[in-house]
Amino acid sequence: MKGGKAFSQPIVDGLKPVLADIVEHRQTHGQKTLADLPQLPSLEWRKFLDSLGLRHLSHHGLRASWVSRAAMAGIPEAVAQRFSNHSSTAVHRVYLKLSTGDMADMLKRLG
Repeated sequence: MKGGKAFSQPIVDGLKPVLADIVEHRQTHGQKTLADLPQLPSLEWRKFLDSLGLRHLSHHGLRASWVSRAAMAGIPEAVAQRFSNHSSTAVHRVYLKLSTGDMADMLKRLG
């Protein structure tokens, strides 16, 4: 949870049996959640991206990339905001990084 607010995303039907198995396994071992959350998530993201050889990326950069691509693809801002778990439009727009080239491409589509 971020800020004490629950977060949810739709789950692909094919993934539900796998998740059910994980939940059953964790419950059998006394766990109450689907996963243990790291104490320092930013550090874990850094380790993960470094392990993939992606030292030039950050998790915030990936988020900004997704938010920007969603805008360019015409996904409604409210939908992209919910998917990225931004509770405020102002915060969501901070992640929106459009270049002049991106905007020119969108203007061309208006025709």
